[in-house]
Amino acid sequence: MTFMMSYRLRNELRDEARARFQQNGGLPPAGITLIGRWHALTGHGWTVAESDDPMALAKWADEWNDVLEMQLTPVIGDQDLATVFGG
Repeated sequence: MTFMMSYRLRNELRDEARARFQQNGGLPPAGITLIGRWHALTGHGWTVAESDDPMALAKWADEWNDVLEMQLTPVIGDQDLATVFGG
């Protein structure tokens, strides 16, 4: 399943978040395939990843939720949406 994570840096923890990202690259744990990340220079961004392992997703979110405000949303592509619409 594909997920989109949107995040916003908590301003008071910006330096800690930057240091952590520089240390480990923010890579996901085993069980998650990172598709891509896009970062706005204003402290927020988006990640697209695939996983069938809800525990791996929970672990990844837990690794960052102390410095980021996050939303994790399951998403589908155009072809799957067409199927939903009966096309």
